[in-house]
Amino acid sequence: MAIAGANISIGRVYKMKKDYNEALKYTLSALTLAEKINQPRVILYCYGAIGDIYKNIGNYQKALDYYEKSLPIIDLVGDKNAKVSTLKDLASIYNSLADSSSNINEKNKKYNIAIDYAKQSLEIAVEMNALPKINEAYYELSTSYAGIKNYKLAFEYSQKFIITNDSLFNAEKAKAIEEMEAIYQNEKKQQEIEKQNLIIAKKDVEAKKKNIQLTAFVIGFLLMIIIAIVI
Repeated sequence: MAIAGANISIGRVYKMKKDYNEALKYTLSALTLAEKINQPRVILYCYGAIGDIYKNIGNYQKALDYYEKSLPIIDLVGDKNAKVSTLKDLASIYNSLADSSSNINEKNKKYNIAIDYAKQSLEIAVEMNALPKINEAYYELSTSYAGIKNYKLAFEYSQKFIITNDSLFNAEKAKAIEEMEAIYQNEKKQQEIEKQNLIIAKKDVEAKKKNIQLTAFVIGFLLMIIIAIVI
C-alpha cells in the first residue's frame, strides 16, 4: 500500500509538471498494486487520474474507458463527490467527441449522451448543494444543447451558468476579503502586543532606574550617618 501511495504522489507531481508519460507510468503502476491488494478507493483514484491524463493528451476514448470503469466502484464506496465529478467529466468528453465528429448522426448521438451524463451530474450536485459542480454541469448542458441546435435550452443553461459563475466569483471575493481582514486583524493584534511589550519594557527600565537611584540614595544616606557617627 505504501508503494502504491508513493507512486500516486510521484504521478501527481509529473501530472502537475505536464509530463503526462511519466505521470501515466507511475499511476498505472499504483493501479496494478491497488488491484492486487483490492483497495477500491485507491483503484478509484487511479481510474480518475488516468482518465484525466488521457483527457489532457486528447485520447478521449481511453479517458472514457477509465471514467466509465470508475462508476461501479464509486457506487460501491458511496462517494458522491467522485460521482458528480466523473459524470461531468464524461459529459465533457462526449461533448468534445461530438465537436470533432463529421457525421451528423454520430455528432447528435454523442451530444445526447453528454446531456444524459450532465443531467445526472447536475441532479447530484443540487442534492449536495455543490455550487461549483452545478456551475460545471450547466456549462456542459449549454454546450450540448447548442450542439444539437436546441438554442432555447442552450440559452437557458448558459444563463444559469453565468449566474452561478457570478455567485462563485462573489463567494470567492467575499472569502478573500475575509482572509484579508483576518490577516489585518492579526497584524493589528500583533502590533498591539508589540506596543504593549515596548511599554512594559520601558516601564521595566524606568523601574530599574528608580531602584538604582533609590539604592544609591539609601547607600549614600547610610554612609552619611556612618560618617556622622564616626566623627
